[in-house]
Amino acid sequence: IYSDSLSPDYQQQLERDYLNQLVNELNTLSLMGIVNQDDQELQRKPIPLSAVYTELDTKEPEKPELEDETQIRKQQKTEYISALEQLNQHRKLVILGAPGSGKSTFIKFLAICMAGELLGHENLNLDTMRQRQIKKQQEDWDHGGLLPIMITLREFSARGLDSDQRITPQTLLDFITAEWDGKVKSEFSQILEQKLSDGECILFF
Repeated sequence: IYSDSLSPDYQQQLERDYLNQLVNELNTLSLMGIVNQDDQELQRKPIPLSAVYTELDTKEPEKPELEDETQIRKQQKTEYISALEQLNQHRKLVILGAPGSGKSTFIKFLAICMAGELLGHENLNLDTMRQRQIKKQQEDWDHGGLLPIMITLREFSARGLDSDQRITPQTLLDFITAEWDGKVKSEFSQILEQKLSDGECILFF
């Protein structure tokens, strides 16, 4: 039904419309509250997030082999790993940090780089994502270009669920579709559902 209802060219155009809209929404860094309020021109001038992004670094304790808890605490070390390397290694990943530490900026940057890769951008793609590292000149990414999907949890909680409703794949899909209603054509929901089923998406919550 999916293949017969939409032509390949139309499917590609719907996906490109979605990706372009996503890049336009995410790839802008607001200077409101940073620059002087009197400098109206600078406040209005958008700065691309991709132009100033610096890689997020994470830390996790090494897993010691000793069983004695006292010795474990003494010998436990902290290893710093780039957030991109963490994401490359783990199918599901939770990043914890204080407000303003860069979590949302990190996933926005990844989303626009993946969108740029799928759109064929020369200066905004997976290579851009790999090269913005702190310790390495280029980080590994083994999963290719995935369709990025952003879900703001406070919005999902407020508008995507009833108070006693359980979260299911369908409630999540319904919310994503509703969020993009009016921004892209309704037929895009068919593409989205198929790509989610095929494992060709990356979800950022």
